[in-house]
Amino acid sequence: MASIAAHLVNWLLPLRGSKKRMSSEEGMAQHYARNIPKPAPVPARLAQEFHIHEDALGALHLHTVAPRQSVSALRLVYFHGGAYVNEMVGAHWNIVAGLVRRTGATVDIPHYPLAPRHTWADAFPLLQDLALDRLATSPNLAFVGDSAGAGLALALAQVLHSEGHALPNRLVLMSPFLDVNVSDPQQWGLAQRDRMLAAPGLRWAGRQWAGALSTQDPRISPIYGSLAGLPPLMVLTGTADLLNTDAHRLRKAAAAAQHPLRFLEYPDMFHVWMGAPIPEAHAALDAVAEFLRG
Repeated sequence: MASIAAHLVNWLLPLRGSKKRMSSEEGMAQHYARNIPKPAPVPARLAQEFHIHEDALGALHLHTVAPRQSVSALRLVYFHGGAYVNEMVGAHWNIVAGLVRRTGATVDIPHYPLAPRHTWADAFPLLQDLALDRLATSPNLAFVGDSAGAGLALALAQVLHSEGHALPNRLVLMSPFLDVNVSDPQQWGLAQRDRMLAAPGLRWAGRQWAGALSTQDPRISPIYGSLAGLPPLMVLTGTADLLNTDAHRLRKAAAAAQHPLRFLEYPDMFHVWMGAPIPEAHAALDAVAEFLRG
């Protein structure tokens, strides 16, 4: 049973406007033609608590967050969500901060090019360069992503493996967006419970991200890719999330391939609840930290 705080946050979610905006492809197209999303600034409290460095690797802008004391050997690359069209928001900073506190890890946060002004083809080379750079210098590296960032993390790992590169030791996928077609029949029912996401907007965003590629290409929808050779996976999903079926499809694929997967499903939890100020977020981040340390 969800906490009172979780019920309150879920009740307030429509005030963000994303559900209404995503209810039509035309509304999405008009919104992103008029607006260029800006990333949430580094919260002042986090700048006081952690070492936060702003940098670039080639054309890729990124932040690196590290503890002021007791830095562990663990390094994370955190891929933020936002349906490939939105920048990092405050909830993403909450997730990063929670992981750093629990693990002592250093976390790189790439601010990758976004649709509709860019496609996967603009982002992938930059992210692959970052991954290869960190893999060469960090023996204990993991990819962590939420929503579209989780899809991006899995797709990038698949590409790295197909090209014969080294891979991270762990993959953590939170509320993953793995099929931009949003075509699973069960999602019709989930759409009635999800107060944040709507299928038309997600499909539109996915097509913008795909550019010239098919939306079933694994680089766009990694659910259609292979798990062969990939590191152990962790998936966290909530039952009030439109994308809950993506997580279950990945679970079935992992079982069929006998791929190591830790699967955690949280009743009544909404999309990317890990970034909300609720008890269920603390429990989820505790579980992620345990997986990353293992």
